[in-house]
Amino acid sequence: MRPSFLTCAALAALVSGCQQTPDRNAQALASLRPAADCQSALPFFGHVRYPGDPLRGWQFIPAEGSIQMRNDGGWCSIRHQFNFNGAIATPEMTMLDPPSHGEVVLGALEGRIRLAYQPKPGFIGTDQFRVRLHSPIPEEIPVRVVVIP
Repeated sequence: MRPSFLTCAALAALVSGCQQTPDRNAQALASLRPAADCQSALPFFGHVRYPGDPLRGWQFIPAEGSIQMRNDGGWCSIRHQFNFNGAIATPEMTMLDPPSHGEVVLGALEGRIRLAYQPKPGFIGTDQFRVRLHSPIPEEIPVRVVVIP
C-alpha cells in the first residue's frame, strides 16, 4: 500500500518545520571565549531504534545534558547534531528555567544546536537550567552544570 499524497505532504511539513535556517544566534555564539577546561555532553535522546536488534525495537531515551568546567571567565558549550527522521535539523530552543548562577546563550551554529553556559564570576558549585527544543516532537532538555575550582 502506497502512502497518500496528503500523508506525504503532512510528513514533509513536519520535517521542513524542523529544518530551519541552520545558524541562529551564530554571531553571538561564535564570539564567546571558550573556557580552558570544559567537558560537555548531550547524548542522543528521544525515540531511538536499535538497528539489527529486533528485541529492543524502539526505546525512549530522555534528554539530559551535562557540563563540567572551571570558572575562568569563559563559556562551555554543548554542541549536538539533532537528527529527526534521518534529517539533520536545528530547531528553535527557548529557555524554560534559567540557571541561578550563570547565563546561557542558545542557538545553532555549523549545523548543530548549541547551549553555551558561563558561570558568574567567582561561582564554584552546581547549577542547572532547562530548555525546550521546538521540534515536531518537542523535548525538554535539563542541563546539570558543575563548576569546579
